[in-house]
Order: sequence, then structure tokens, then C-alpha cells
Amino acid sequence: MEAHQIKTSSKRLHPLPVVLDVDTGRDDAWTILGAIRNNLDIAAITVSYGNKQLGDTVANTLDVVALGYGLRPDKRIPPIWAGASEPITIYAESLAEIQRRANIGHNGMFNVRLPAGGIEAKGMDGRWKTDFITHLKTLGQVDYVCCAPLTNLAELIDAFGVDDDGKPEILQHIRRVVAMGGSFAPGTAPDFNFHADPAAASRVLKTFGTRATILPFDDTEKLGLSEADIAPLKAGDLSAEFSKAMMLEHVRKWAPDGITRLHDPMTLIALEGHVKTIEQKMRVRLKSPHAGKLIYDDNGINVTRGVITDVSATRLKRRILSTYLNLK
Repeated sequence: MEAHQIKTSSKRLHPLPVVLDVDTGRDDAWTILGAIRNNLDIAAITVSYGNKQLGDTVANTLDVVALGYGLRPDKRIPPIWAGASEPITIYAESLAEIQRRANIGHNGMFNVRLPAGGIEAKGMDGRWKTDFITHLKTLGQVDYVCCAPLTNLAELIDAFGVDDDGKPEILQHIRRVVAMGGSFAPGTAPDFNFHADPAAASRVLKTFGTRATILPFDDTEKLGLSEADIAPLKAGDLSAEFSKAMMLEHVRKWAPDGITRLHDPMTLIALEGHVKTIEQKMRVRLKSPHAGKLIYDDNGINVTRGVITDVSATRLKRRILSTYLNLK
């Protein structure tokens, strides 16, 4: 058995409404479109800073949602909240990367443009949590899918507070968290989603424990596509054409290694229970350098980790492309 590994499983739970937490750039957009295509019951979408500044990630989210639901006019568009505009704890090295992303020379989606969708977001005045929590309490329980820095969720943990038994009240409303983020591999930089706000990532893992399934960057980077892989793909509709256009624009003009990766859509695969998981004890590094790095620690937090092998990566890529993105 691998060091620090406790047990393995494959969790398939009955479906619940889902909250998508995004900082919409390329692979967040694919996740939103995939969730809509596959009829997930999206109860709400929360947006944070990350790939760009909050105003930009909100605008991207609204346009992508409008595209997705324009193909499904029979479906109700879920409420969308503008959440955190900055980390709960500022680290100089993390802030430098956030600012680099904010100032990079494209719109977060490699300048592939969508027409404005005419949808509005709630919470642009900065007071989003009270309204969102009221909405969440009407839903019973939800699953929470995070493709962004974990700042929104950490803020919600604090806003809910504790129940009469001293336990985080948010556990009554969120059954589990599926998050793309974190990295373990020695010598690699921290993944952005955890690096952007290490304190938030640590708070989420401590609160949810094994109810949090982490899909580390180490594994999701195996889901890579070159231009030779992308060009032959057949786009089935407007959302698929948009996805393919972003892939090609990325590999041709923006990716130093000529590879685009399907990081965030893996959260949908994990949500369905199609990913092997293991429980491991870990912690989030809270000091510079490399704040946000995941570290195996026998005295750490017992968390569920999704595992993608080189063998399973091929099958998972095929599933994302055909089932979620309609690229045949």
C-alpha cells in the first residue's frame, strides 16, 4: 500500500443539486457547459477572482452560462453570485501570481469571444453571502464543486458559524466538496487554486475532511491534448465549437508546451463516482515559499484524493470530450 494511504474506494452517491464555484477561464467554461449538457441540477453558481479579476470572471461566467442554456431553453437558469474579489489571507508570492493572471494579455478564454448573454449576477455590491446562504438553506443539501480558489467556500464556512454542538453548520447543507486543486509532486510549484489562498484551502480541508475529494494538479495534468489531438475532433453544436476554438487558440498561441489540459472538467467525472479515490492524510503548506503546496503528513487531515493513472487518463479524456463537451 502506498505510503500515507489509508483505504481505497469508488464513491457513487445519489445525485443532489450542485453548486458550481468557478473563476471562469478556459476549463471552468468547459465544466459549466458540461454540467448543463449532462442535465446536472445546478442549484447555483458562485464566482471568484482567479483566472482574471472578479469583474472579468463574472462576465465570462455569464456569457458561458447564456451559451449553455441557450442550447437548453427548457431549463431554468440558476442564480449566479459574484463572490470573493481577493483571498482571505494575502501572501506576497500568491498575490504576484494572481496579479500576473489578471494582467495577462487575454480575456481568460484566450480571446475567444462570446456574445453578451444578457444575464445578471447577484452580489456585485460585495454582500453576497447572506443572500446565498438563504438560498442554500432552501435546498436541503447540495454537493459543492470547486474549480477556483477556495476563498468563497472558506468565507461561507465562517459565515455559517457553528451549530449548537459546536460543529460547522455548513456541514448540514453541503454533503461533500469536489475540488480541482493542490499538487504533491516534489519540485513542482503549488497549483494555483490552492496557491491563490492557502489559508482558505486549509480551512476547507479541515472542515470537510474525507467529505472533500481533491483532484490534484499532478493527476489532472495527465489529461493533455495537442493540436494534433484537437484538430480532428468534430464539434457537435455551438458550445462544442466554442470549446474546440479555445483549445486550438490556447495550444497555438498561449501554451509554451503546445498542450491544453482538461483540469476542471474532472470534477464532474469525480462527482459521478467514475474516479478511483484513496483516503490520505495531508496538510496545506501555509508558509512561503510554495504556500499552498499539499504535503503528506501522518498527523494531517484525512482527505479523499481522486487518482488518475496514465492508463485511466486516456479513458477519462475520451469521456470528457464526448460526454461533456460533445466533441466526437
